[in-house]
Amino acid sequence: MIVRHPAALLPLAALLLLAPACSSTRIVSSIPPGATVRQFHRLLVVPLFGDPVREKAAEEAYLRAFEGRPEALVRASEILPAGIGEAAFYDLMVRNHVDGVLILRPGKSGAIAGAVDDYHTGRDLDYHRNSCDAKLLTWVYNKPGDQLNEAELAQPWLEMTVTIIETASHKAAWSAHSKTQGTQGTPFSQLIRTQAAAAVARMDKDGVLQKP
Repeated sequence: MIVRHPAALLPLAALLLLAPACSSTRIVSSIPPGATVRQFHRLLVVPLFGDPVREKAAEEAYLRAFEGRPEALVRASEILPAGIGEAAFYDLMVRNHVDGVLILRPGKSGAIAGAVDDYHTGRDLDYHRNSCDAKLLTWVYNKPGDQLNEAELAQPWLEMTVTIIETASHKAAWSAHSKTQGTQGTPFSQLIRTQAAAAVARMDKDGVLQKP
């Protein structure tokens, strides 16, 4: 029997437009052996995605995660000239009062189909669920009867490594590994916002950021 509900008259892709895109991140962090735990007051964020669109989205996501700390984060795209050498780079950091470099390095990524169970927290594992993004997704409308392809039904995921390099010593002072899982239709911008929020929360928990 065909149910004559208004929603039944919409293509499946159109219905997905109405579903909020959610994402969650699990993250584990560490202080390198022999490193002294310290608080950083100004970080330069350096995304290494190899894609200017994603790198801009990552910078914006971390700026959003650092809201309330207007001087705590500097975009690499704003102050780093192309082809700068290592010595000139660290000199530029000193002149801009940057005491740490926040490197965002993507790892594996992909998409899966079907429901995803929530991650479970452990003693050294933080769990961060971002609130659903209520904005409508940009989606291709399918005609009634059409089947959505796997890409349209996929649930994307992204692994990342985040490292803070102390500018004074040029050594790693903190690092974290994360995996962010989205729901059907979650865009990269939402994945990276959730990851950024989880990473900054973990930095605060580990005591490596000065209080706002």
